[in-house]
Amino acid sequence: MKPSVISFSIWAITIFLNAVFFGVAELGMGNIGTAIGALAILAMGYVFGLPFWPLLWLLITLIMALPFSAAGRITWLIGILGILVALFYASIAWIITGHFTLHHPLGGLLAGTTIAAMVMAFFFHRKAFGKELAGITNSKPE
Repeated sequence: MKPSVISFSIWAITIFLNAVFFGVAELGMGNIGTAIGALAILAMGYVFGLPFWPLLWLLITLIMALPFSAAGRITWLIGILGILVALFYASIAWIITGHFTLHHPLGGLLAGTTIAAMVMAFFFHRKAFGKELAGITNSKPE
């Protein structure tokens, strides 16, 4: 499978699962209005999250070129992307509130559900990281 297909699939599944996880968490806390707002997260995620697809594509292409096992590749990607997700939501909080933090419950919940959704999306695609992708070789220098 090509890195573009894998990255697009992971990106789309992450956004969908993020909306589902956020909606379920808000329903569990009794916030029905905010849970319905998960539909807005779904729609806005696909619109505003589109620039992150090429970034994910690039990261997958770079990680697949490294001589790691599938678990190592996924771990590196989740670690890098988890940091980027936290920085992204903290930056949004900085723009809105003037504080670079995830202390606000909504921002922390969004960051947490996004990272959890990303982990699940990578879990669904774990077999793709154990093989060589089309056009990418994993040759070790001699």
